[in-house]
Amino acid sequence: MEPIALNRTKSSSARSQLGVLKQIDRRITSIMTSAKHVVLYRFDAKQHKFVVEHVEGPFFVVQTKKGAYDMHILNQLSPVDWKSHISGSMDVERKDSFLFLRKDSTTTCMWFYKDHQCSKSERCVRLAIDYVKNRKRPSIKAFMKALNDSGDVSSTKNDKEDEEEGNEDVVETSDDIDRAALKRALVNLIENDEIFFE
Repeated sequence: MEPIALNRTKSSSARSQLGVLKQIDRRITSIMTSAKHVVLYRFDAKQHKFVVEHVEGPFFVVQTKKGAYDMHILNQLSPVDWKSHISGSMDVERKDSFLFLRKDSTTTCMWFYKDHQCSKSERCVRLAIDYVKNRKRPSIKAFMKALNDSGDVSSTKNDKEDEEEGNEDVVETSDDIDRAALKRALVNLIENDEIFFE
């Protein structure tokens, strides 16, 4: 018997991923953008260099029930995921495949496997920061329209070329959820689904 191929669309993939993320953090209402794989670094002021944080995996910018925005990395190296709330005081800067985030006295950096995902993530985080600063709560449709409209977010020449081709917390889960199984399911969805991450 031959295996049956599922006819997956971008919207069905997004719904599947959102369903799994909601099982991990019930406050999540929407995925604003995502990247297939990132590696997290933290700037060590004593050593004057970035050090690997032992956090890597799929990256998501999400909206929560109260209209706030968070960033999540589903850590493939340990059961402890990375989460940071997007605040109006956060600074973001992109250089090639690296996204630098400054919040309070902490500087972190994410390396993205694909440049265009880094570019889109930067635009999404900048837009979320702008909305938080101005205390706007746009609808998901308005946010996505602004994200895809390069006039509403700062973009660089490299962003256009790419398109052409908090605090750290442990994510809260309920006690009756098999967290490892959920993470495996989401990673499996991500690894086998190129449609969502185009």
